[in-house]
Amino acid sequence: METAGVVVWSSRAEERRDGLEEAVEIARGTSQPHPITLNNYRCLVHPYGMGKGRQTHLKFRITWGDVTLGLDFRSKASRRFHNFSLTVPGGPCLIHGGLAVREWAFKIVNALGGGIHDEWIRRLDVCVDLPGLNPRQDLFPACCGNQFTSTAKHHRVDCHQGETETFTLSSTDRLTLQIYDKLREATSKNDPVYLQSMIDNRWNGTLPKAATRVELRVYRNWLAQWEDDHVERILSNLGSVVERLLPETGKAFFRLLDRAPDRKNKHQSRCEVHPLWKIIREVLVQQETEQDLEFKRVRYGAVSQRRLFSMIKSLLLRCAVEQNRTIRDIRGAKELLHDLSYANDMNDWAWYEAWKEKASKHGLYDAAIEFDFGLNVQSF
Repeated sequence: METAGVVVWSSRAEERRDGLEEAVEIARGTSQPHPITLNNYRCLVHPYGMGKGRQTHLKFRITWGDVTLGLDFRSKASRRFHNFSLTVPGGPCLIHGGLAVREWAFKIVNALGGGIHDEWIRRLDVCVDLPGLNPRQDLFPACCGNQFTSTAKHHRVDCHQGETETFTLSSTDRLTLQIYDKLREATSKNDPVYLQSMIDNRWNGTLPKAATRVELRVYRNWLAQWEDDHVERILSNLGSVVERLLPETGKAFFRLLDRAPDRKNKHQSRCEVHPLWKIIREVLVQQETEQDLEFKRVRYGAVSQRRLFSMIKSLLLRCAVEQNRTIRDIRGAKELLHDLSYANDMNDWAWYEAWKEKASKHGLYDAAIEFDFGLNVQSF
């Protein structure tokens, strides 16, 4: 899981920042991360921050095991220029739980004198583990035999020592679906804590002879198209996200079939859904869902009322300064707009005509309804 956000810092954050600045200087001097205790957690502060090129730069990179927290103490932050970043890999999610790790990050921010004002997801992994299911026998033959339909643009088969190990579908930087041998991946890590956590949390307490994982990765570019993209709503309604991507009927990101479809003649609908895929999809959809999300698309190009007002205010103040004119209250601003209107040939009728033209483009004005019939109506 990866999230980004906006932190609002209090006045006490400045003294906390000095401690981090000192840790960074020590880390740069030794060319290695410097240990520091934050809110009773032993962390590492790295010599350099996060973000490069066109990415938002965060001055401080703090790690706790495999978890990475990026922070910056700038006061002006937004979704375009955030000052908080959290990356939680699969290991900490499995061992500690993604929500528990996220709570740790919030405690660190609070201890440094800040509070999360806004947070959004940059990457989300939703998976189902299937102990006892051998992907080489039960899934890979169908995948490699093109027994599927998908909206993805690319698919890839990775092999190890002549055996298929991973089947991957991807749609640029929006969505990825992977089916792979989880038993081999978990045992090859040589990490007994991770393997035992898989046994306890995902494999029903015993080491299976075979195990498959189906993993759906959802990236920011897909989530950003919906109005409701806040972390709390997404994490508490994962089932709705999966249902949107893998519907039972209609166009789905991926659907495994009982045989290869006749793509040339577009006869995909004549194939039945693979029995195993019905079970896998059902388990994925049964993720926690408090309330179905409404997937309303963002109106690209739409500007918030606050931003529009800020633009109007800035332009009016610039005109006032250029005219050496003082604005003491709202009445003064209205008088300036009135004078500017008549100076630029915008009388009452001109304003109304300009509004009708703009409103018509946005479907807010219908000339047939607004037309004033006047005395002609009375003559009927």
